[in-house]
Amino acid sequence: MIAIRKFSMLDAKFAYKLINHPKLKRWTRKRSISQILEDLSSQNYILKYGNNRVGMLRLYKNEISLLILPQYQNRGIGTVAINFLKKNNNVLEATIDRYNEKSIRFFEKQGFRIKQVTWIEQEMIWKKH
Repeated sequence: MIAIRKFSMLDAKFAYKLINHPKLKRWTRKRSISQILEDLSSQNYILKYGNNRVGMLRLYKNEISLLILPQYQNRGIGTVAINFLKKNNNVLEATIDRYNEKSIRFFEKQGFRIKQVTWIEQEMIWKKH
């Protein structure tokens, strides 16, 4: 069962480990726990699969950040997370490393389209019809 709940201070250590996970850190910027928690204006959520914390979802303004542990990817968790945000937002954006083809394909499947491509990143956008 997939669940989404608000991030709490008790999740800080998990978030730090997730962001700095060896298989994910190529696609993320290294951040300290205090940096993770400093932006109180964003909406932060923990993704659970059964009883396990398996990922994080963040929405700041319209910008999405989604991280899921590699061993839990391809189980529908990301789709549930994106659909959760689509319910209450008219526009969502994601900035993805342009060489992260797996993430680009995922967001395309969720209805996101290319907004802009730079030499390092690809900006994608979803708009409610």
